[in-house]
Amino acid sequence: MNHNATTKNECVNATCLEGLEILKEHKLVFLATPTYDIFADHSYGNGQLVDQTASDDKEESKETYSSNQLTSSWNDKIRFDDDGFVISLDLGGRRLYKGLPFEPSVFGTTKFPRLTTLNLAGTDLPLADILAIISHIESTIECLYLGGNGLGPKGARAIADSGLFRSPSKLNKLDLRYNDIGSSGMEAISQALMDQSRNNTNSDNNGVNYLYLEGNGIGDEGSASLSKLLSCSSQIEDNEETPPNCCGIQEIYLGANKIGPVGAASIASALRVNKQVSKIYLEGNTLGAQGAAAFCEVLEELDGNTGLKHLYVDNNNIGKELSNRLAKALRSDTAIEDIAN
Repeated sequence: MNHNATTKNECVNATCLEGLEILKEHKLVFLATPTYDIFADHSYGNGQLVDQTASDDKEESKETYSSNQLTSSWNDKIRFDDDGFVISLDLGGRRLYKGLPFEPSVFGTTKFPRLTTLNLAGTDLPLADILAIISHIESTIECLYLGGNGLGPKGARAIADSGLFRSPSKLNKLDLRYNDIGSSGMEAISQALMDQSRNNTNSDNNGVNYLYLEGNGIGDEGSASLSKLLSCSSQIEDNEETPPNCCGIQEIYLGANKIGPVGAASIASALRVNKQVSKIYLEGNTLGAQGAAAFCEVLEELDGNTGLKHLYVDNNNIGKELSNRLAKALRSDTAIEDIAN
């Protein structure tokens, strides 16, 4: 027997269990139905697999585990580490438009000291409550999902002004899709991300790597702010010929944002400086032939000296000729996906 092997703790950490019980009391998290039906009829044999396809976690089944102190007692909306600490909470879709029924500090380090992922997408939480939650998780959260909450420009500016982007920050993935933040909201978020990247120069985190912004109507004006973010660089040091890129974004999702040829040209121009971003999603915009040509010209000029590997521009009416030119400029037959002719 290997006595040095690390064994997984199957019990929920007592501190986290207290927090889970509060969320459970208000029907935001639930106990799981076991993999095996412990109530199976003897005539069919015990231990038959339960059909999960028709289950509804809005109501707890009578077939719950006997002890909610086990990590396996809770449904898959909650993730634990090997020490029994909660690391991920998925509350997406739980309607909370009337506000939190408990103190937002529940999400903080007192109850969930290792929480790194929180999904609040589609909850309709009032902005004040979202900001209150952020104030308790801002220094520890790595992945935050806020999509579909109707934040608007005002909400985006408020989040940009929150402590979410202040140093030290571990934020790596931010989801703001379908919030109608507009160009002014995009400008605020871009500035906050630039400040985050610059302030994190002495940490292991160089800022948000994954940014989800689909369906926000940022338009060409918002694209200009985004281009400034993607071109963000630190000051030149005495021994450097060019400034290092300080924008940490690797993947950016910009589908259905009313981005036209001018906006496309702004984003494309950032590729001259930015060697970090590898995927850009621009499907369902209005780039047209002019916008596609702007990307072609920059990529051809760079002649392979780019970090960009995948460019998604389907449903932009750019035509087959330019889509082929783009693929060639990216030196990948699969880089340009599902082009609408």
